[in-house]
Amino acid sequence: MPVSAPRPAPSASSSQQESVKVFTEEVVLTAQVTDQQGRFDPTLHKDELLILEEGEHQEIMSARQVPASVLLLISTGGELNPAMKSNISKEVAAHFVSRLKTGDRLALVQYGRQVQTITKWTSDLDAALHSIRTKLSSNNGSNLADALAESVEEFAEE
Repeated sequence: MPVSAPRPAPSASSSQQESVKVFTEEVVLTAQVTDQQGRFDPTLHKDELLILEEGEHQEIMSARQVPASVLLLISTGGELNPAMKSNISKEVAAHFVSRLKTGDRLALVQYGRQVQTITKWTSDLDAALHSIRTKLSSNNGSNLADALAESVEEFAEE
């Protein structure tokens, strides 16, 4: 049976954590910038941002928008909502895709009764627009739960 000696009580100086100072050239902060209505504002410039650290103004060296990864689930089932015809879905999806920026990635899934991947992850927005125009089709039913589950499973590794 091992025997251990009693530990000495920590002294006041050893129980306090020592501070360490490290020189840092850059700190990356992630921020989501929206207007008063909660909409994304792409016009923001770094000079319009204010970063304070312990009340001290910090100089901002750069600000950039990072590419988006968008999984677009498109309902093509007009059974529950007659307004959801494929032409309207194509128009709305094409308008959305045309607003994405160079470098953004997109995957397209249509669902009605069946779930179908139209485009796997791509940065080729022109090819995605072509897929919307040529592969999107009307479908009966509306199986959103299966569309979400299948999309999460299929695109989880991306």
